[in-house]
Amino acid sequence: MAEEQQQPPPQQLDAPQQLPLSAPNPGVALPALVPGLPGTEANALQHKIKNSICKTVQSKVDCILQEVEKFTDLEKLYLYLQLPSGLSSAEKSDQNAMSSSRAQQMHAFSWIRNTLEEHPETSLPKQEVYDEYKSYCDNLGYHPLSAADFGKIMKNVFPNMKARRLGTRGKSKYCYSGLRKKAFVHMPTLPNLDFHKTGDGLEGVEPSGQLQNIDEEVISSACRLVCEWAQKVLSQPFDTVLELAHFLVKSHYIGTKSMAALTVMAAAPAGMETDRIAIVRADSKRELGGQ
Repeated sequence: MAEEQQQPPPQQLDAPQQLPLSAPNPGVALPALVPGLPGTEANALQHKIKNSICKTVQSKVDCILQEVEKFTDLEKLYLYLQLPSGLSSAEKSDQNAMSSSRAQQMHAFSWIRNTLEEHPETSLPKQEVYDEYKSYCDNLGYHPLSAADFGKIMKNVFPNMKARRLGTRGKSKYCYSGLRKKAFVHMPTLPNLDFHKTGDGLEGVEPSGQLQNIDEEVISSACRLVCEWAQKVLSQPFDTVLELAHFLVKSHYIGTKSMAALTVMAAAPAGMETDRIAIVRADSKRELGGQ
């Protein structure tokens, strides 16, 4: 009985072991900002975040903290409410650079397609091609791509092209092998809007090119069906197939680096208007034919 009375209660042994966890540590401020997070985990998290930041930023933060320590609680609250949120200015500039880069790629792609063509027996100096492209951008007020990025677009447009060093020693140049400048730059074709009178009413002149032997009314109807289906699936209205293709590329439903995607993005504004004119023309033809 005497031995049992001398044994300390078990609760008194556990109390000192819990004190280090519940006792506040004045050197660590992060656990107070993360309620419920154990002190060891909070310390590890703070250490990990600190190591992921460069030394310059760490020094700036230390200087700011020294100034903040002089503030009253109300001043600290005001500072907290004034802290900016969202993307940093550097991240915003990166996003703007990405969007501008897409426009630059479209301009470069359009210039390459309209200016150069494949030819197995000729070569073009790389620097000369880039200088002409840069001059084209300067004349139109566009921001040109870097030489490296321009070379990537060239490879996408002409996948069979090879870069070779040609010329005598001391005067050799890096060239695009298998390319030449186009002798004539053709203007983009527009739909034929001329009509002539026949016995059954007004009849449009047969379109040229690939649609010469295809019924334009069938093409127009097929495009409308595709647009109606896409509108139901994507919950987005589309007047033309080109608008649908532009939306798919811009929204990253499909790859943006393929030849077809670059062609659609480069020709989208003019092509959309051409597509609308073709549909209006087909509708007018159908209505006039039914009268």
